[in-house]
Parts: sequence; C-alpha cells; structure tokens
Amino acid sequence: MARVVSTKIAGEIASALGLKNVSRLVLTFEVHAVATAEATFFPEGEDLQKLPAITKRYQLIEEPTKEKDE
Repeated sequence: MARVVSTKIAGEIASALGLKNVSRLVLTFEVHAVATAEATFFPEGEDLQKLPAITKRYQLIEEPTKEKDE
C-alpha cells in the first residue's frame, strides 16, 4: 500500500466538500452507518463578519469549569 501525505488527501477532500482554510479533517466510516466528516477551519471574510450578528441573538453565559484537583 502506498503512503499518502495526509495534507494532500485532506486538502483534496476538503476542496471536494467546499471547505476552505481547513486545519483538521476527520472522516469516520462505520459499518451500517453514514460516513461523517468533522472539520476544523478558520472562517474569513464575509462568513466571519456574519458571526457577531448571530451571537448577539443569544445570551451567552459563562459557566465555571472544574479544576483537575477538585
């Protein structure tokens, strides 16, 4: 089996899915289930400018986090 640099194949798959600026791509293929893709990407331009208007419609509440020693 030939080795493939993950950057190349991940880039091709991200492009096929219409994703840009992807830093992480996880594909999951399970028996008798639909294939899924999880992507971490950096929004930019017009997409990034839409975020403040969306988040203003919600009340964001800070929740305390548990410390490891607790």
